[in-house]
Amino acid sequence: MSMIHDVTARDNATAAAPPPPVQAKCGLAIASMVLGLLGVLSCVLGPLFGIPAVVCGHLAMGKIRQSNGTLGGGGLATTGLITGYIGIAMLLIAPILAGLMLPAIGGARERARRINCVANLSQIGKACKMYSMDYRDNLPPSFAVLAQEKYLEAPKVFVCPSTNNVMATDSESFADKQCESYLYFGAGQTEDSMDSATVLAADRDGNHRNFSIVLFGDGHVQGFTGPNLETIVRQNHLRLPGPPTE
Repeated sequence: MSMIHDVTARDNATAAAPPPPVQAKCGLAIASMVLGLLGVLSCVLGPLFGIPAVVCGHLAMGKIRQSNGTLGGGGLATTGLITGYIGIAMLLIAPILAGLMLPAIGGARERARRINCVANLSQIGKACKMYSMDYRDNLPPSFAVLAQEKYLEAPKVFVCPSTNNVMATDSESFADKQCESYLYFGAGQTEDSMDSATVLAADRDGNHRNFSIVLFGDGHVQGFTGPNLETIVRQNHLRLPGPPTE
């Protein structure tokens, strides 16, 4: 009987015990987490969100400790502090990453321009071949003739994409504009005088940094490393058939 009374009394005491108080989430902790996450996700604006995230996080942790258990959100504040500090760190990391990426981006852009330049000179070589077939093996006297006689109707072909040369608006105005990015060595020459070591056309010095693209008499195009065309010709035992046509 005594055991029954003891169990009943314990059950009554348990039933009468008040439920534990519900902790309210600290608003500063929530703000800290939101700002921290925004700082990490926005990358560029990381410090803008990271600094207030850290401030709110520390204030939230202080309020939670002083609340005697009535305030919750310690995990949220911790998340805000971590992500906030990461956002602030991006202020230092971003310039370093930019410094590493910009040369690579610039190099890729220049490689694309060189490929475009190769295509230009290749088209010029084909046009010279067509002209010589129509003019008894004689090469054209200038690039302007190729444009004016419609062997090449796209003025952009004569402009190296790595330069600031002005592109002619049409073939008739071609000769009146400073639109030629390439040197031409075929004036007064015949197709028979051309071979795989004879330069027919080439980049003007400075089109590409320490690099020149050369069109040869047999029609193939090749790039060479060197400060200028004269050095490239000498070092690679190439031949210039005559002075360039400006």
